[in-house]
Amino acid sequence: MDGNTTAEQEAVGNAEEIGGLDRIREIIVGEHLRAIHAELKDLQKQIDALRSTLGSFRDEADAFNENFQQSTSNEFEKTKQTVEEQKKNIEDSMANMMKTIKSQLKKLEETKVDKSKIGQVFMEWGQKMNELQS
Repeated sequence: MDGNTTAEQEAVGNAEEIGGLDRIREIIVGEHLRAIHAELKDLQKQIDALRSTLGSFRDEADAFNENFQQSTSNEFEKTKQTVEEQKKNIEDSMANMMKTIKSQLKKLEETKVDKSKIGQVFMEWGQKMNELQS
């Protein structure tokens, strides 16, 4: 048992040395370690808060983007429809104007006096005047 006792005493001595080292370390750097540990905890809280805020910003940005895309898409479709309606109205107006112009041209063709016919009428009138004078 003397072997066991010596081994036990050495183990206790080593434990006391280790405990003594822990106490010395605590005395020398313990306050600094606690301050660093507190700062690390604070930094971790700040990181967590920033991650949460970033997540919120990302969610808001995604929602804004979705709304913007829907809004612009809807506005584009409305504008496109308005332009197509205006184009059709212009085309209809032009078609009506062409019909009116063609109709007026036809009336002019029907009512115009041919120059050669007018000349012939004057020639005949001149001949009759000559006949009357003679």
